[in-house]
Amino acid sequence: MPVGTDQALGTTAVELYRMFSGQKLTDEQADSLKAVLATDADGKWLECDHRGWFGGAVLEARALAGLFLLDERTVWSSLTYPIAQHAFRHIREIIDGADAPRLQVKCLSAARGSERIDFRNGGCLLFTYRASRAVRGFSADLVLVDDAGQDDLDRALMELVPCLLGKPVGQLVVNHG
Repeated sequence: MPVGTDQALGTTAVELYRMFSGQKLTDEQADSLKAVLATDADGKWLECDHRGWFGGAVLEARALAGLFLLDERTVWSSLTYPIAQHAFRHIREIIDGADAPRLQVKCLSAARGSERIDFRNGGCLLFTYRASRAVRGFSADLVLVDDAGQDDLDRALMELVPCLLGKPVGQLVVNHG
């Protein structure tokens, strides 16, 4: 990390994930999450485009940090519908398993292709898959791309990056795993 970077948000996010999910990130996963959430002296992301092989737990932890610490609107994009559905179910289990996050949920939609969790603080988490057009017109602070080791990454980014353009500072996190 460069001198003058702030990793406090990343450290808080690692602990938040452990408290909500009951799971501990590996040292490598925790370091990746801290790098994703590191800010400069002005509070701006050091990495607006973070790509790596860090696994789904880092995406889950980043999504939870966005929802509970930053009030972010987030798109979670998976390669296929079953993978998106699995990610939705897993985040839902984490939220349902702890009182604090469950009480913050305003609305939850589990309709096929419209999986979404809205929170009282204005944050939301929309789950989609690459063949879907569900992100059209959706303005996001954060785009999480899961399973990006496929050939469709360029096409996926062309569809997803416009979601970030309506916000002053957006972030793209790509998991190649």
